Amino acid sequence: MGIVRVVGTVGAAVWLAGCFTTRAQLQEWAGANGGSGDSAGSASGDGSGSGGGTGDSGTPTDDPCDGGVIYGGSVEDTHLIDGMALSRVCPHTFDMGCTEDNTLEWCSDSQLPVTPVTLTHAFGIGTTEVTRRQMLAVTGSDPSLMGCEADDCPAESVSWHGAADFTNRLSASAGYTECYACSGDGESLECAVAVAPTECNGYRLPTEAEWEAAARCGTDTRYAGSNSWRLVGVYYADEQPAEVASKEPNSCATWDMSGNISEWTQDWAAYSLSGTAVTDPTGARTGDDRVLRGGDFSSDLVENLAVYSRSWMHPHHYYFPSGIRIARTLD
Repeated sequence: MGIVRVVGTVGAAVWLAGCFTTRAQLQEWAGANGGSGDSAGSASGDGSGSGGGTGDSGTPTDDPCDGGVIYGGSVEDTHLIDGMALSRVCPHTFDMGCTEDNTLEWCSDSQLPVTPVTLTHAFGIGTTEVTRRQMLAVTGSDPSLMGCEADDCPAESVSWHGAADFTNRLSASAGYTECYACSGDGESLECAVAVAPTECNGYRLPTEAEWEAAARCGTDTRYAGSNSWRLVGVYYADEQPAEVASKEPNSCATWDMSGNISEWTQDWAAYSLSGTAVTDPTGARTGDDRVLRGGDFSSDLVENLAVYSRSWMHPHHYYFPSGIRIARTLD
């Protein structure tokens, strides 16, 4: 199972980040220790673990993001269906882009200049990519074409409009605000952002900055959870995607943020970063392309699986390994 390190005296927090190979192992451990099975520990800005927030006096508080943690544990959301779960990412500041410690042989212009980003709201991020079973349950159809046939394979071959529509349907079923205005169906489906991400209580796509913040989770590893893609990333795995959560999670208990399939974000593409400190950025005001993150199993370079790697595509198009990871503003 790996090394479990217990730290602290008040609340005896358990740091579990990176200790489990699969989500099933995590759930098994948590069940035996009184946990929910969806919380893999808390990351703080200095990379140390923390369990639950405390006030300045050391007294436990009800705010899972108190105490400077970045990973605030699993989100209790009874409206999610069919195995879906969210990890809580707390407000914090991080450097977005190809940071010096992450440099491989090159940093592309799109990943520079490194930009300080402050996120002021806690948000939930899907612990896994949306699966084929979940796509079918929410929309009644599954567009996947890449040959991974199991129910827990990621749903792929999804356009940005299809991804936004999926989150709207999930919001409607939960009684939440629909974050997008969508009309039409099939190839005529059109969606646009209707409510700003920090103001919408429904499910949505993560902003690009939220995506990178969740992938990094307070660390500066090259990939989401490790400096070795082999531990965390699905890359040229039998030339098709793998079932979700088949590799190790990162410190925010999210799986497959490096490789497997590329994931749509909400943002219009800005083709380089600003280099100027920004707060709650949402990308370009308008544009021709929406941003994809994470790389995928068929990426031509393993560098494309890095936490800072960026790509984009027209929102009507779908790249065969393009899919969905949901998000939701929590405060």
